[in-house]
Amino acid sequence: MAAAAEVGEAREMEKSKPTDHVHVSLSVKSQDGRETYFKIKRDTKLKKLLLIYCQKYFLDYDTLHFYLEGEHFNHNKTPNELGLEDDAEIECMADQLGAGDMSSSWSIVD
Repeated sequence: MAAAAEVGEAREMEKSKPTDHVHVSLSVKSQDGRETYFKIKRDTKLKKLLLIYCQKYFLDYDTLHFYLEGEHFNHNKTPNELGLEDDAEIECMADQLGAGDMSSSWSIVD
C-alpha cells in the first residue's frame, strides 16, 4: 500500500512541474502600459524578440530603451544566460528629446 501512495505522490509532483523547458514566456510592456506576450526558445537572443516587437508596432529599435527589473541588459544574451523565468517582463521606453539643460537657456524675469 505504501508503494502505491509513493507512486501517486510521484505522479502529482510530475504534473506540478513545468513541462516546457525549451521555451520561456516573456512580455514587453510599453510606456503606455500595453503588454505584448511572446513565447521564445530559451537559447534565442533577446534582440530577435525586441526587433519583432518593434516591427509589430512600427517602432525604431535604435530610439528605444529596454529594461529588465529596471536595469539595462545585453540584448545579445539569451533568456538562459540572463536567468529569466516564465512571465518575466521587459519594459520598453522611448528616448526623450528636447529637455536639455534649461538653466543655461532660460532666465526668469520678475
